[in-house]
Amino acid sequence: MSLRDYQHIVDWANATFPEQTLDGSRAKFIEELNEFLPTLDETELPDVFITLVTYVAKLHGLAKFEDLVAGKMAINKARTWRFNASTGTGRHVEEAPNG
Repeated sequence: MSLRDYQHIVDWANATFPEQTLDGSRAKFIEELNEFLPTLDETELPDVFITLVTYVAKLHGLAKFEDLVAGKMAINKARTWRFNASTGTGRHVEEAPNG
């Protein structure tokens, strides 16, 4: 599936809130994320996703953002990663500067 498949979300948001600015779109995404994070209530996740897609579309357009994600994934796949069992997260190993 491609981010472009979510154009219908952007179309709905633009029709429903035609005057929403980039700043307003970002603010709504942050609002929805802040509703989700304290409780991790999965019923809030669709709102987080919808507002993220809407913000990304205003910021870069879905096609360009998809290219940015693909580029970042290429970088991530080339990195060395370590898993931190105490935090349950992974982090890439910093490369030593050449010289």
